[in-house]
Amino acid sequence: MASYTDWKTAPTFVNSLIEKGMAMSFNNPQKGVFESYTKVITSGSNQNTLLALGGLPEMAEWSGAKVFDGLRLLLQNVQNKNWSANLKLHKDTLRYDQSGLVGDAVSGLLAAQLDFYAKQAITAMIANGTCITGVALFSASQPYANAGGGGTQSNYGTTTMSLAIIDTIIETMRAYTFEGKLLNIVPDYLVCGPHKERMAKEICETPDRTVAVANDGVEAGTRIGVTTVMKAFPGGKLTVIIDPRLAGTYDEYFFIGDSKVSKPMAAITAEAPHMVAQDRDDSYFRFLNNEYLWSVEANVAFAPYFPFGCYGSFVTT
Repeated sequence: MASYTDWKTAPTFVNSLIEKGMAMSFNNPQKGVFESYTKVITSGSNQNTLLALGGLPEMAEWSGAKVFDGLRLLLQNVQNKNWSANLKLHKDTLRYDQSGLVGDAVSGLLAAQLDFYAKQAITAMIANGTCITGVALFSASQPYANAGGGGTQSNYGTTTMSLAIIDTIIETMRAYTFEGKLLNIVPDYLVCGPHKERMAKEICETPDRTVAVANDGVEAGTRIGVTTVMKAFPGGKLTVIIDPRLAGTYDEYFFIGDSKVSKPMAAITAEAPHMVAQDRDDSYFRFLNNEYLWSVEANVAFAPYFPFGCYGSFVTT
């Protein structure tokens, strides 16, 4: 990167780089794979209330007087949080920039924010906080399974990924009810880390799989009589989403969900990421410390929301 011929224009130049990046990245809520499991909500308040309705009436034979049912209203209060990423550059850095440090620093500031929503959404999902039902987002005892609010069902497991486990999870999810009403869940995505990428794609995105069987035709581990190709379930029906943050301790974690129903996570945005700058020569910090300051700020809450369209398997390594 060449040096600036007129150092007085340097703050304006840096500011234009940031503004250009902001326009590309943050004019609208960020788009990405996190939207499969995160509902992005625009809010004008620091205090927010999420809600869900249960117990919707079903058609029944009408004989005699009509029977009117009420609705169960689930509420969850969520408070937004402030976020920021901050860059400070000395005036001399701009005046004598021969190596491109200014451009690198600005690019680094912008690049670090591009996945803000995705990073915070998956972090909050891993934390498994309290959701709208009053228990953890992923729980072995999710309430409101039956009419009247009784009964529980599970959307939580601790078993490592396999074809049999995914098969069982999907069967479990297809039977989810809310206030006794079948939710008609049809899972369509799986989130995992790089460690499980190969297995997940072999199970979920390959229509066939090779298995070892015994002489009687029964699948039998290492007792190989013949090798055959069987149709995988749910082959081709789950989109595999790889999140590199599911690594190390979270190598074995995976989540299965239905993106067509209410999402398990909510990103409530009062202020999308935007820039605040002190980049004028008469700015306070330029006058005091001979420095220019830029800050990317946001006011967003990432909250566990609706548990009945997802299933999480937590296996700590």
